[in-house]
Amino acid sequence: MKRHNDSSLPPEASSDPFGPPNPPRLVRCLHCDQTYMSSLMKWRGGLWSCGIEGCSGVGYHIDIFDADDPFWIQHEHGDPTPHEGHDVRCVFCEYEGGGFETLFCKTCDEWIDPKCGNPKCEFCKTRPEKPSMMSKEDMENSMPYMMDDDDAETETE
Repeated sequence: MKRHNDSSLPPEASSDPFGPPNPPRLVRCLHCDQTYMSSLMKWRGGLWSCGIEGCSGVGYHIDIFDADDPFWIQHEHGDPTPHEGHDVRCVFCEYEGGGFETLFCKTCDEWIDPKCGNPKCEFCKTRPEKPSMMSKEDMENSMPYMMDDDDAETETE
């Protein structure tokens, strides 16, 4: 399937599975968080790249997704400030290469974040009631969460 009508493009650009969709549609880039028409994607360095100048996002369905894709469901963190000084960790809930950090307090054995709400998310579909009930692999793959200035501002408001 030819994806782009520019005759100056090499043949591999037309058949690249990560090229812009045909017909063009509204997309959003994971790297720059900009929304634009997929026809603006550029062939650079042998890869289809984000159409926003200076952005390092590449590939449709790698870093660039349809603007209405479930990947963009907003995920708001719960408030980690009551757990300041505790072992606050994050585990990733993922689906089809995308995902979110899900925070939990290992010290208190409670989830800080709600489930992401995406029906495709295998982690949240089976997330246990308490973090301590996660699989050994999920617990080992969790990472320490460092509270930043935004978290501190929330605490003082």
